[in-house]
Amino acid sequence: MFLPVSAVAPLLEISERAIRKMIVADKVEARQISNPHGGRPKWEISLDSLPKEAQERYYEQQRIAEQVAKAKRGGRPSKAKLEARAKAEAEAAAVIEANKVYLEAPDWQKSEVDRRVYILESTKGLSQKEAMAWVDEYNLCNADRPCKCSLSTLSRWRKLYSEGGKNALMTGYGKRKGQSIIEDDVFSVFYSVYAKEGRVSTKTAWVMARGYYVEHYEGKCPSLGAFEYRLKHDPNISEQEIYFARHGASAYNRKYGYYIERDLSKLIAGQCAVGDHMQFDLMVKMPDGKVVRPWLTAWVDMKSRRFLGWCPHPEAPNSDHVFQSFYHMVDRYGLPKEGLYLDNGKDYRSKDFAGGRPRYSNEDKERITSCLTGDLGIEVTFALPYNAQAKVIERRFKDHHDKFERLFKGYTGTNIAYKPEALKNQIKKQEILPWERFINLLGQFLETLDRIPFGAKAHFSKLSPVEIWNADNPALRRVSKDSLALFCVRSSRPIKVGRAGVKDPDLKVTYWAPELEAIKGQPVYLRRDPANYSEAWVFSIKDELICLAELTEGIDPLCKTPESKAQLAERMARKRQEVKRLKAAAAAQVEIEPEELIRLQRAGIDDINKERGYVEPEADPNVIEIQNTPIDKRAKEIKRYLKEATTDSPVLPVPSATNKPKRPLAVWLSDEI
Repeated sequence: MFLPVSAVAPLLEISERAIRKMIVADKVEARQISNPHGGRPKWEISLDSLPKEAQERYYEQQRIAEQVAKAKRGGRPSKAKLEARAKAEAEAAAVIEANKVYLEAPDWQKSEVDRRVYILESTKGLSQKEAMAWVDEYNLCNADRPCKCSLSTLSRWRKLYSEGGKNALMTGYGKRKGQSIIEDDVFSVFYSVYAKEGRVSTKTAWVMARGYYVEHYEGKCPSLGAFEYRLKHDPNISEQEIYFARHGASAYNRKYGYYIERDLSKLIAGQCAVGDHMQFDLMVKMPDGKVVRPWLTAWVDMKSRRFLGWCPHPEAPNSDHVFQSFYHMVDRYGLPKEGLYLDNGKDYRSKDFAGGRPRYSNEDKERITSCLTGDLGIEVTFALPYNAQAKVIERRFKDHHDKFERLFKGYTGTNIAYKPEALKNQIKKQEILPWERFINLLGQFLETLDRIPFGAKAHFSKLSPVEIWNADNPALRRVSKDSLALFCVRSSRPIKVGRAGVKDPDLKVTYWAPELEAIKGQPVYLRRDPANYSEAWVFSIKDELICLAELTEGIDPLCKTPESKAQLAERMARKRQEVKRLKAAAAAQVEIEPEELIRLQRAGIDDINKERGYVEPEADPNVIEIQNTPIDKRAKEIKRYLKEATTDSPVLPVPSATNKPKRPLAVWLSDEI
């Protein structure tokens, strides 16, 4: 029985167009009939080639339609009609039963049975010679799937079909499904070698399994194809298990791993921003002639995926680029309402931006948040390391590769296997984009990218990021540009003011200002704009502004150029000014007389002794013994000489007039001349 396409579509609950695709794919048995009204021929489909459920649905519809028609005509059916109806239902049941095995068979086996029925119907009534000619013509038209049958095979098929219907034409394939000629221990050796991250070929594993077979069994080892077939069809080994063993956990997670889906409808645009870096697969020429692969530090809105701020840079990413892109985002779209979702890299975990690694005090165990996000009251969440699935910005970076980088000369490919052959000549001939032009094109592309609608499988299908953002119409949390600029400057660690100013030990640069002369030796810290390191704001440890210091550089040792001479003059003037300030401060001091200083010193010492409980005695100490010395005799003689005024003193003879005066002691050699 053949039915039109319009009648088969409701039975299968699909469209007529899908039915025609099934006919082209040879999934159902069909035939073409002429159109009585003219025009293109029409298709009819065999009811037997439809699934069992569709056939039952058809017969049920026919039974209901017949009952409705009889009810409309009125009266009870006659006995003959009831018998005819019962006979028809029995025949239908017999047809279903005859084709029961066919209806429950897999699709590939149904296709083979349908092909055999088509051949039998087409060769019906033909002579043997005509039948074989038809088979030859069929094989020419179906070279990929020829019919290898003889006259005896056609006769056998025809007999089976007439006696048992489609069930009798079932092939014998698949009777040994799930069985294998390979012993389990032999296959275990094969699989243990194959399922390693070394990713050896099946042939290498088969050679080792063959060696094991020779040692433990007699006869010929099963072929490589047998091992590959069991590897593919073994119910105890899944494709995911093989992939995990050969590629590792990370690759498995990207391809087969379970993932957690976010319900973005519970978010509001502008509620959370996601930040990360990416490196372009594109070579760009810098102004100095150097060729680099630039980087991009960017922020996107978690819900709408709209790019909020970005900072392209030729060097590897660091926290300076994080500050610049964050400034760009907040300046355009304000602060996120709740928080930031960041990469786990050290540039995002920097102390200035997010407070560094979590640290706790010993007393209250509270997080130390002396950083930009802490001062702005923004909650920060860090993604798990090496978990790109957690950051929605990673998917947006893929759009750069597909829609931007491939368009220009200098495209490098994602890896060495996809590297274009023309890249080397493009760089040599300077055909790649210059840096300024690249920056301009990137800005235009990002604005365009936010207006491209998402695909049908996305969470917000057929809507662009700009449309999603405008639909929520978030209120922007603005920050004044002056405050934002101060927030986004870099902070150094505490540094002591030295003799020549504040020297940053990390950057090896020195900052100087006249106000620093008065606080030499005191600890301070610097705040600098990442885009302008020529000046720095100097703050005390108590976060009080001291001054704005300028970057100072070393001068030419020989000072031959006018510029170096001017620098030297400025530094000498700076030194004289410092000395002048110190002299003025010294001159302003009160002059104290020496006697007053000694008196104050004695008073201070007396007060110290009094504080420690010592009191100096006023009475003279008791004399216990007088000690005689050898000089006492000479002292008595001198005393007697002075009293008697005699000249015969043995101690001090009086010089005579004839005695010559001694020459004075010569200090210099010239004095002796």
